[in-house]
Amino acid sequence: MFGGYGSDGLAYGHFSLGFEKEFREHRVPIRMLERVLPVYAVHLMLKIQGVEPVPEKMIIPEEQVGFHHKVLEAYMLYNLLVFIASVFFWMLITEKLNLGISSTLVSSFLLFVNFANIKQYFYEPVMIDPTVFFAGILLAFSLAFRSYTALYFVAVITLFINAAAVYYCLVVAAFPLSSPPLKQAAIHGKFQSRLFALAVTLFISGLAIYYFFSPLCPEGSEPTEIPTAKNWFPLSLVAVAVYVFAGFLSLTDSLLQVNPVAALRTFRWKPWLILLLVMLLVQYFFNKYGARLSEEICADKPFTVWNYFIYSLRYSYARPAAMASAHFAYFGLAFISLSIYWRQIIQEGSNYGLGTLLILSMTLLHSLTSETRHLLFMFPVSMMLLFSAFREIKFNSLTVAIILLLCIAASKVWFPINPLNSEDYIFHPEPLQQMLHSPLQKYFMNLGPWMNNRMYLLHLLLGVAAFVVCGAIIRTKPKLVYDSVNA
Repeated sequence: MFGGYGSDGLAYGHFSLGFEKEFREHRVPIRMLERVLPVYAVHLMLKIQGVEPVPEKMIIPEEQVGFHHKVLEAYMLYNLLVFIASVFFWMLITEKLNLGISSTLVSSFLLFVNFANIKQYFYEPVMIDPTVFFAGILLAFSLAFRSYTALYFVAVITLFINAAAVYYCLVVAAFPLSSPPLKQAAIHGKFQSRLFALAVTLFISGLAIYYFFSPLCPEGSEPTEIPTAKNWFPLSLVAVAVYVFAGFLSLTDSLLQVNPVAALRTFRWKPWLILLLVMLLVQYFFNKYGARLSEEICADKPFTVWNYFIYSLRYSYARPAAMASAHFAYFGLAFISLSIYWRQIIQEGSNYGLGTLLILSMTLLHSLTSETRHLLFMFPVSMMLLFSAFREIKFNSLTVAIILLLCIAASKVWFPINPLNSEDYIFHPEPLQQMLHSPLQKYFMNLGPWMNNRMYLLHLLLGVAAFVVCGAIIRTKPKLVYDSVNA
């Protein structure tokens, strides 16, 4: 896509070459400063090589072939180094959890052998996603080691990597990294949990109905880059309602056990306020020295957290269970594992603090998006909690081999996407139609919002089949999963 840059990568590549000059002249956008760490790291790598910036505002591969390849090579090297660092810290996490060799292998296959990690980063290397994923690994590390120092470090660096990730860190840092105070008597039952989950489901469904038929954007300015099947909206509504209800039913079982008054007393006001102050100071710095460009979702709608959530939510209903199809395409077998063991993940999360439970709630809502790459930060945390819950599991060699083969198959690392010629993607009068057909669909079939209907249906059916088969094996072979673990 765009010669390996991707759409956002054209800007990343430009600022990686001439960051210092652009920054002095206040031409670096605020949103670019919020992602500046990987951009500046590559800038330093290019500077060491003696690569000088070009005068053009954007780097078009056909016009600047030499610079084009040097930038791509620098980002590929950077992504490789970040990937190796992610694997290294994951090994430290598995050692801390006392996972056996087989569990370490399986957890590593699920976490790393998928489209996101072994295909996406090196096909379209000019991106910040590998750094976001690595920050998620560090957050999982801070939870596994219950290290506040590591947590504060992650909170600070995410200010320069991904603005959304900062809020997750703030929530975790607000409470101790240990089990929250519980009610002395279980005064709630399944009825209260179901009632709360139903209330959340109805709220989300109400928002979906309102914004799906009363668009977020003014007439004539609605984005058209994502295919939408309005005739299937009732089925989409049911699919998302089941997803939200099932997810929050497990969450409320744990959340309603927490004593809210006692939990409030454990709120870590001093470090939380310090982190908040640092966040505000950094944002003030960005606003002062960054370029104020108009960031809009559509006409008259600025880019805010609420508008982004509604925008993502609306396209979650574009096709039935669109997010499930997208998550399976991007994370492969790992998404199936997280879905099957969501309740156990929640239960284990409560051992790492009320903040961890709250960010799992945020993750569930965030996972309604069909653009799965936005979930990269919390992906390692969810996997850490999964294997922390089942740290006593022993897999036999055949099971390990089968999981590896399935992960490789789902990752599509074996599937050739190149070559994509420039005329296939530049200045096309109908970009959506272009993305939905070959050759661009070879790439976009892995990115939920831009799958064509055949690829959407294929991934959805494969994901459902994997969920049913894995669930059946788990029920018929419980010792494989629940060996010395309370199910």
